[in-house]
Amino acid sequence: MPKGIKGFQKGHKIYIGSEQGWFKKGQFLGQKHPLWKGGKTIVSECKQCSNKKIDYVKRDFCSKLCRANWVGENILKGKICSEVTKKKIGIANKIAWQNSGKVIAFRPCKFCKVIFKNKKQPRSIYCSIRCFYKNNKKDNHSNWRGGIPKCINCGIEKKWYVGLRCRKCADLVRPKRQKVLPVVSRICITCGNQFNLKYNQVKKENWGKYCSRKCRGKTMTKENNWSWKGGITPLYYQIRHSDKYKNWVKENMKRDIFTCRDCGKKGGILHVDHIKPFALILVENSIETFEQAMNCLELWDVNNGQTLCENCHKKTDTYGYKTVNLLKNYGYNTNN
Repeated sequence: MPKGIKGFQKGHKIYIGSEQGWFKKGQFLGQKHPLWKGGKTIVSECKQCSNKKIDYVKRDFCSKLCRANWVGENILKGKICSEVTKKKIGIANKIAWQNSGKVIAFRPCKFCKVIFKNKKQPRSIYCSIRCFYKNNKKDNHSNWRGGIPKCINCGIEKKWYVGLRCRKCADLVRPKRQKVLPVVSRICITCGNQFNLKYNQVKKENWGKYCSRKCRGKTMTKENNWSWKGGITPLYYQIRHSDKYKNWVKENMKRDIFTCRDCGKKGGILHVDHIKPFALILVENSIETFEQAMNCLELWDVNNGQTLCENCHKKTDTYGYKTVNLLKNYGYNTNN
């Protein structure tokens, strides 16, 4: 695009005669212009001062001052506004008038009657949100119901519209109904003790058979449990997770005052190791069931245990997979 020519971009249609070259100054004036209509003129009369003006377009006002004065006298007519404020509004509109026509740039607030200008919302009646809320109260508000009702008995204003009395008076006149459910007595299946049960708990499944969770846990074992699979749990797992084995571990740690026998470390992660291996005792005494393990005295001997830390326990010959090699040296078969 050549220098000095503004308003043209790529793809813009150029006026007639520009194909030969760019238009010069005064080339499209008067009859040379493609939109020439014969030079017709229109005589328009001003609404405010009634002066006549000749122009190509019909105009309502001869100047901005006449337009501003006409707005102050006619558009604001009927509102709470004195003649002095109307003149002020007319002068202010002369300074900053908007092109929308009927929109007033400056106007008085409906509540505080202060002249204001709102650029974002030019049609607003209030100068601020505070004036809006102050004016829209009680009778002026569309949802007004005559104020907060009062209690019939004490005459205090209520916090809600429902009812004729406040909460305290309503409780005195109409006391609350207390639902009294009948109590059902049952006998526990495991311990045989009598216990009380609520009436709404009778209809639930598996309710009303046991007095506590302990009694329910004792009966829901082995064949009585829905997840029983015929005794798949290994024997060593049953022994090590029994209550008797946990008590044996506590007695050994209390005897050694929670310290390792080898390095003398106190506290931390401690293990109780069998001096005579745990697997060797099971093989020598031919223990095959959980009841036989509970009755074996050698297995629960406190003198057969020693407290060790985790690192010292790994150094022993009976830790983890090392017991398999130990049983082979004694001549026992470890395939089963």
